[in-house]
Amino acid sequence: TQQFDLVLMDIQMPELDGFEATARIREMEKLTGRRTPIVAMTAHAMTGDRERCLAAGMDDYISKPLRGEELQRVLDGIPAVMPSEKPKAAQTSVHTHAELLERYDGDEALVSELITLFRDDTPKLLEVVRRAAARHDAPGLAAGAHKLLSSLGAFGAAKARVMVLEIEEQGRQASFEGATERVAQVTDEIEKIHSTLACYDLLGRSSNPVGTIIPGIPDHVAA
Repeated sequence: TQQFDLVLMDIQMPELDGFEATARIREMEKLTGRRTPIVAMTAHAMTGDRERCLAAGMDDYISKPLRGEELQRVLDGIPAVMPSEKPKAAQTSVHTHAELLERYDGDEALVSELITLFRDDTPKLLEVVRRAAARHDAPGLAAGAHKLLSSLGAFGAAKARVMVLEIEEQGRQASFEGATERVAQVTDEIEKIHSTLACYDLLGRSSNPVGTIIPGIPDHVAA
């Protein structure tokens, strides 16, 4: 993914305004561990605009037309790239088994059900995304990636979510360069998640003495 040292954000962009674009960037940065400075630009300077931009997650504000000295002042006051609040998030895959139990109030049955749903649903969701990328179906790509993103959210899966966010954005922008390759990378990452969750599910079932069958142990002596 291409990275930038600074974003000059036009507030009055068509379709997706600068505030919503900034919100999406900041959401992705929670997963990537990188915080890129964003400077708002608008042709209609009004009282309170700067405060509104800062509240939206931007780092400064400048009015158009741009003046060299004003732009330099803004650039001098902003670090090139700042660490985000969660610098290690992108290195994290899924939540640990203990973290999942804590997140879902210790309900092992619910965790097991979520794992089963994820295992059953993700191949279908991936196929939708794969076909949309192959057919250059922008709305289908964005919608399919969004559903996949929601499914991943139950387990953390930060690395996969970053990939899927990029695919969703490609769908929104109707940009298909590298989309098929990204879908393949996401598929590989989700296979790893499936393997991890399968271990969690087995661990949860083996900790429940009622009707648990442990592989390699005859049924009549199962825990």
